[in-house]
Amino acid sequence: MRNISRRVFPADLMTTGALPGVRSRVQDTSFALVANGFADGPAQAMRDYLVKHRARRLVTVNHPLSREEGSGHVFREWAEGQRVRARTLHLPSRPPVSYPLDLIAPPILPAVDVWFGFNPLNVVQGIAARRIRRARLGCQVRAVGGDARSA
Repeated sequence: MRNISRRVFPADLMTTGALPGVRSRVQDTSFALVANGFADGPAQAMRDYLVKHRARRLVTVNHPLSREEGSGHVFREWAEGQRVRARTLHLPSRPPVSYPLDLIAPPILPAVDVWFGFNPLNVVQGIAARRIRRARLGCQVRAVGGDARSA
């Protein structure tokens, strides 16, 4: 794993290391952001950045973190800064017992270049996506003490 927490990826500059062995721009790269909770945090800040800088494709999935957040698993997709799809899948929600249901909501996301998981369960899903070639690079993001590690 390598530490990329202090690395800046300006959208208008070429970056090295976003994809192993490939120089790419945000506009040429597709991303998945998978997180629990709907409050503003690192996942939402990253989403806003990638939408603003017109990532080729951005897929976000937000799962309920607590019972108060309801039973909706929210899936959204953007293409070049424009939202093209949004849907909500309702599943039983009794956290933490229902957290494994996050793995099937939705079961398979569109293929992406970079997968960001914001908790260990989201990272497991990203590792599985890499194994079936649905993601090229996976990262775990830790909100407290904040660094990102590539998997």
